[in-house]
Amino acid sequence: MNRTVDLLPTEYTAAKALGKRLVFWVAVDGLVVVLALMAGLGLRWKATELRSSVERLRSQVSEGQRWAGKLAPLSGKLQEGLKRQEVANRLLAEPCWSGLLSDLAGAVGGKVWLSQLDLRKEAVQPEEEGKPEQTATKIRISGASTSNAEVIAFMNNLSESKRLGELELKISRMPRVSEESVMVEFEVLGVVR
Repeated sequence: MNRTVDLLPTEYTAAKALGKRLVFWVAVDGLVVVLALMAGLGLRWKATELRSSVERLRSQVSEGQRWAGKLAPLSGKLQEGLKRQEVANRLLAEPCWSGLLSDLAGAVGGKVWLSQLDLRKEAVQPEEEGKPEQTATKIRISGASTSNAEVIAFMNNLSESKRLGELELKISRMPRVSEESVMVEFEVLGVVR
């Protein structure tokens, strides 16, 4: 077995151990300083990058504000146009009353007189289950004529209208006005398309 004997004085060995510890702590301190410098440089680089991003965002915000100033009047015009379009769509969805009245006037013969026109919105059951309930505009036309033939001619003329459908003669009575003349009172039901 080999043994090593240290013949150096203990002060020398202690100084050598102290030197090793000192070198170790200087290395650790140096490493800490280098890491701190690298972290500082990294933070500085990140701060510079953030500053440039903030500057880009500021320029984009100012550009957006400039565009918003230009678009504000156009937005008002667009809203106005959308409201007009909504009114037009609503008018198109509703029956055209002037056209309906024109069809009625064209259907009336020389010996037919209209006394009452009644329009109502009524609920209509859907044909298929699960579909939502819809509404339809129902029309009731009351009037009088000198003969049933005139009433039939009136209904035939009405059936040619694109604005009316499902026409049905509900009532047709003939009260005597005098011995020579008979007046036919009638009521026609239908649906406005």
